[in-house]
Amino acid sequence: MTERLIDRQTLSRWQRVGASIDKTRLKDLRKLRSRAQDLRAVLDQVVRESDAALSHASHDGTVPAAASFADWCYRPDGWCVQARPSGLSEPENGTSLGTGLQIFHDCPLAEMAVRQSPGHKSQSRAPFSWCVDLFRFDGSFLSFAVEVPIEAAADFARSHIVRVDYALQMEQPVETFVRLNVRS
Repeated sequence: MTERLIDRQTLSRWQRVGASIDKTRLKDLRKLRSRAQDLRAVLDQVVRESDAALSHASHDGTVPAAASFADWCYRPDGWCVQARPSGLSEPENGTSLGTGLQIFHDCPLAEMAVRQSPGHKSQSRAPFSWCVDLFRFDGSFLSFAVEVPIEAAADFARSHIVRVDYALQMEQPVETFVRLNVRS
């Protein structure tokens, strides 16, 4: 049998299983749910990796252009691969937004929404961007923490120059800073 035929039969089987859930015994339903979750995890991984590969192929600048004198160049997954979930409301301090990306703040009541959205070629060279909507913020800081690859951090020295590109859209002026913390 060809792979496509096997895939169609598998899809058809899961559709029949889904249609007969109301007739399934509780004991069998728990096992079925567990198997479906295992399958979903694998399928979600295939979709994520496919999205990333297609994004790299179809979008200029997925890997930023390194200057001729640069030792290395890096764009975190949060700007290259679709996040799951793609948004959060009222994230807690230290919430992970995907591999190597966290959001930090000191606001006791974080009235904010954080979401990943497709990048626009006219505005950004990255396939995805992050939007933070602040409704009320009583804290003193809000930051994204990006973990760089170990091999980059291992050779990092005070003589290195770091370039960070970002774009902000605000309704009213706000003082912003980019801070670099290097730990090895």
